[in-house]
Amino acid sequence: MGDHEPRRRHPRYQIQNRHDRGGLPCFAFAAYGQGSSKDLSPLALAKVREHFDKLAKAHGVPHSKGFAKARAQASPLERKAWALWGQLKRDGAIADGSAAAFRSFVKNQTKTAAGDGVDDIRFCTGAQTHQLIERLKKWQERGSNHEKIA
Repeated sequence: MGDHEPRRRHPRYQIQNRHDRGGLPCFAFAAYGQGSSKDLSPLALAKVREHFDKLAKAHGVPHSKGFAKARAQASPLERKAWALWGQLKRDGAIADGSAAAFRSFVKNQTKTAAGDGVDDIRFCTGAQTHQLIERLKKWQERGSNHEKIA
């Protein structure tokens, strides 16, 4: 990857990045006088997102609502577990941060004496979800100094 290429960003945001390489200021600065989207108010951030949505539609980039729908249906505890899983991946503690790997972790951690586990966090009881979160927190505390798990 070159110095100016974004790392695994959604195509919607890559459209704006391609324009920025031409020497144009970033949209957050040009429209709102801010150097970063972190400095924008929620209203301004929503307008920036609208702008990117319009650009994406104009360039034929598909808009997927699958993740948003799944996230909206997930409980706060499920979202917390997913967030911890993602953080472990970003920290380098796990090599595979995919949904399939997370489901495998859930199944392994919820196994009973009979040898069967819960196939997905959506089917976990509240107690099982709390237990998963605590195990993910402990894993995070141990740090990414340990060998990666595939």
